[in-house]
Amino acid sequence: MHTTLRRAIAITTLALLTACSSKYPYPPQYVDSHTVSARSIPQPPAQGSAEYKAEVAQIVALQARLSPQEIAAIKREDKITPDKMLYPVLGEHYNEVRYPKLYEFLRKVASDSWRIGDDARDYWKSPRPWYTESAVKLHVEPIYSYGYPSGHTTTFGSWAYVLADLFPQHGDAFFAHAWSVAEHRIGGGAHYPHDIRGGKMMAAAVYSALQHNADYRRDLAEVLAEIKATPAAPSKKCNCLHGKKKAGQQGRPAYVMH
Repeated sequence: MHTTLRRAIAITTLALLTACSSKYPYPPQYVDSHTVSARSIPQPPAQGSAEYKAEVAQIVALQARLSPQEIAAIKREDKITPDKMLYPVLGEHYNEVRYPKLYEFLRKVASDSWRIGDDARDYWKSPRPWYTESAVKLHVEPIYSYGYPSGHTTTFGSWAYVLADLFPQHGDAFFAHAWSVAEHRIGGGAHYPHDIRGGKMMAAAVYSALQHNADYRRDLAEVLAEIKATPAAPSKKCNCLHGKKKAGQQGRPAYVMH
């Protein structure tokens, strides 16, 4: 399909979806776009710029190397749910039946993170690779919205910060998994690398703002009490930590302000 037509269809569909549905499970709980603005992250590269074109080539080269197993993982991560953050690191013992407050808390953080990310995407109006570049394949469900910053990266990143406070012994594993999901969004054709960088910065900004919210601190304490009161599961190694570490992928980024 011609690139211009693909983009026109995508923008029209986005307008219809926005008018007809509510995307967020909760009203703002802890933070919103008044406390974490789109200007919390820098302007993305201009479409057609040298940096932009280099990123298109990077995506095409990455997709050419994807294995069937990697594509399957990309598809599994398409829908954002708390278990997709908890299970790979802590195991299926940490389910909603045993930890209802934890799951509710993570959904509230995710709802705020996604709303803030959506507002930033509408502000920056940066396109997604799959509907502007015919050479880019789409391995996930089509998302008819702008791409900067990445919503998966913002949400999984925000969860990583929060969960590292709740389970400090697993902090590196949570960040490793969050950034792995983020990189998969590039391979899936949903995002450019700069979308991921913006999502990481937005997650840090969301986490910084959360620290100043009294309701968030109260709920965090209640979740921590639930975790302490629930029998711990047998230890489980995080699959996302297997293999060699890559610089800058794990741990809290140095730019986070506490």
